[in-house]
Amino acid sequence: MTDALLPLNAAVLVGNGLSIAFNPGLDLASITKEMISRMESATEDGDKVVHAMNETARRAVSEGEVTDEDFEKLVGAFDSQVLTLDELSKLADLVASDDAELQKSIHDVATFSQKVRDMGISYVLEVIMERSRGDWTLHDEMHQLVQAIIGNFSGTVYIGNLNYDTLLLSSLKAVNAPMSDMAHGFDRFPILVKDEDNPEDAGVSYTVTRLRTELNFPVGPGYRVRLLHLHGSLTFWGSTKNNLHFKAPVEVLRNHAMWAGLRKADPKWRPAVVLANQRDKAHHVGRYPFKLAYEAFQEGLQEAQHWLIIGYSFRDACVNDILRNEFIRRKVKPKVLVSTYGDYLSTEQVELAFGWGAEDEDSSGWLTINREGAKGLQQTWDWAVFSSS
Repeated sequence: MTDALLPLNAAVLVGNGLSIAFNPGLDLASITKEMISRMESATEDGDKVVHAMNETARRAVSEGEVTDEDFEKLVGAFDSQVLTLDELSKLADLVASDDAELQKSIHDVATFSQKVRDMGISYVLEVIMERSRGDWTLHDEMHQLVQAIIGNFSGTVYIGNLNYDTLLLSSLKAVNAPMSDMAHGFDRFPILVKDEDNPEDAGVSYTVTRLRTELNFPVGPGYRVRLLHLHGSLTFWGSTKNNLHFKAPVEVLRNHAMWAGLRKADPKWRPAVVLANQRDKAHHVGRYPFKLAYEAFQEGLQEAQHWLIIGYSFRDACVNDILRNEFIRRKVKPKVLVSTYGDYLSTEQVELAFGWGAEDEDSSGWLTINREGAKGLQQTWDWAVFSSS
């Protein structure tokens, strides 16, 4: 069989720029402003958790115009405290295991800090969930792009999604993509969802799907698209007691006050998402289920000669590491198409992320940067050259 007859595999990395292109309400600065507004309006006299949440937010985000960078500062501030106390607890186990009073004090503070995090993160995901609905015209245009990606690559298409929203998942379903994701299709179990706002609520039973615990994705023409949420999803939840994780149907999130439940109770389940600053992100992606998603996407990078990167800022060190490691390893470099909007992202930034230095030859032999945005990408000359070569 000649190379021309071999199926073409593709690795697709999707950042927030894709979501913004087809739903401007998912702009990070806009989400951050709305989060701050809701947290401030939630303040109640005597509620120490609410007060601590707002104080954490105030210190994390400087006064003045809110920017995209403030999103990471804000969500990272809630996460860092929990990680710090977790390490302190481990240290206390080593050096003061017989000091019951110290152990209890650390436990009490850690529990309080976790409640602050739950409340803060609940507002983040609540806003993103509400804004995951969008304009149908824009969604149709997103469907066209997704269909072009699937249609132009006849082999396996590995999609590493950095977004928490459900836009890409919805588009893949809308075009009947032959896909699998991090959910194990045959491992299901029931959960009972009760709304905390209604004490008399008897609850509604839903069937959820357990997340994969190993790289056992189905193979064949009916499963050649793999959707990998590298940093989790609104639909991913994990047990607060053990390592059990599942994918919830979108209607569970839309029909119930899941986020309010995080704020008002000691939750049995928490959203499985990486909401952290760059310093702490490596801690999370080294753990299940994110580690497994990274491994699956790395496999995709290894098997694909075409890498498509849409709406990614190249500021995430963990993601850059797997791109660079695989790129440097290769003697024959992959064809890389980067879709961005405007001139904010420089060619040098992209080259540096891939480990391509000043001593190397011109990058145009493997790299193309399209600056017209994700909307209509499939109609550009850059796309035509990339998808046919």
